[in-house]
Amino acid sequence: MRAFFVNISDGVLCVYRGLCFLAWPVYPLILWWRLYHGAEDKPWWRQKMGECLPARPKGGVIWMHGVSVGESMALEGVMRALLASGKDTIVLTTSTASSARLWRKKIAACDTLRGRVIHTLCPLDHPLFWRRFLNHWRPRCFLLSEHDFWPHLFWALHNRRIMCTVLGARMSAKSARFWLFVKPLFTSIWRDVVCCVPSDTQASLFKALGARHVHVLGSLKWTKLDPALVQAHNRYPSTPGKTSPMLSKPPFVISAVSTHVGEEKAWLDLYPALKKRYPHLVLILAPRHTKRVSEVCDEVIARGVKVERWQPPLSLKAVEGVVIVDKMGVLRNVYAHSHIVFVGGSLFPGVGGHDLIDPAAYGCCVLCGPFMEAQADVFALFQQKKAVGVVQASTMGEQVSGYLDEQKTCELMGNRAQALVQERYHTVLQGYMTLLTQQGVVHA
Repeated sequence: MRAFFVNISDGVLCVYRGLCFLAWPVYPLILWWRLYHGAEDKPWWRQKMGECLPARPKGGVIWMHGVSVGESMALEGVMRALLASGKDTIVLTTSTASSARLWRKKIAACDTLRGRVIHTLCPLDHPLFWRRFLNHWRPRCFLLSEHDFWPHLFWALHNRRIMCTVLGARMSAKSARFWLFVKPLFTSIWRDVVCCVPSDTQASLFKALGARHVHVLGSLKWTKLDPALVQAHNRYPSTPGKTSPMLSKPPFVISAVSTHVGEEKAWLDLYPALKKRYPHLVLILAPRHTKRVSEVCDEVIARGVKVERWQPPLSLKAVEGVVIVDKMGVLRNVYAHSHIVFVGGSLFPGVGGHDLIDPAAYGCCVLCGPFMEAQADVFALFQQKKAVGVVQASTMGEQVSGYLDEQKTCELMGNRAQALVQERYHTVLQGYMTLLTQQGVVHA
């Protein structure tokens, strides 16, 4: 019976390959269309067809891939550990223009990464493009962040016997239904893939797809920010009792980050009353998608409030309105200046929440809404440690005012959150590096 399903899988994959070969003239047209609409950068778009790649260095190459900003940033902790433990060059691929710009800038500015990490765009899923890419780089292994599974990619790795490990492998229930539907495309190649998953629930999903080598190691996001690199920030005064921190140490900064439609409005509805009660309060809004910045700015201006753009060095003491973050890659700088951070995508259903770990690493008092199903495992740990506050849309004003009044509560929550990140960082990173050592990715 197993052989029957493998043969069916191979047949479906052959049909898929044939259709892709017939449609290959369409691929450049798609890229030209995206280039015309600003979704690709002109100097590098041909890399998505396996062309115009950077020169390959001498020695071993480890290939790492994260489809966009969040997934690629999640690789940072493992990347730094690999660089510290060996002499291999790391080729990092991403698929979006925004993540490519972020990593080019990051690599150029960091002595640890410059010369050891090369960024290039990831090819589209076509056998010819993968052949060009793999012939050029000849990686000894492939480390994939969280998701972005493509049949031709996995098949090319399988045929070349290149070890494939998915770090922090995860999928939502909706995605799981899709992958089960297209399971025949992957049945014969999942057996070679090593999946490192954050939870037993995710392990069950990947085993249902046919993955044989599944390890529960925790969320990859715990490893992305070394606590030793985060400077301690003394945000709270030592004045005991129920005293507003704004009265003793202005300004007091609340940042609402990774926000979606409706969440900025909720904070702007609260802003006049909060500002009147706490004159030194500064509100920072960082929409999840920068294309919504103009929309958010219009909402602020319509309320008669001044808009100030995040442009370091920005003196928050001199801010007279609401600060809008209009660029990517600066949230860690925002966290370093924030006392309370609200993590968006969580106040209303539909998104499932975003990353709690980064603001926690900076010792911020972390708040979120009740809809955190996309971050369920991490969220559960934060709740268990009493390191996160949950606010409801209907009672948000009262709850936020309570946190502003109780500075000790904010301080304790920030300390608990930071301690949790420090603990999980070392535990989870050690688990990943132990497995990679056993696989031969890290030379023992």
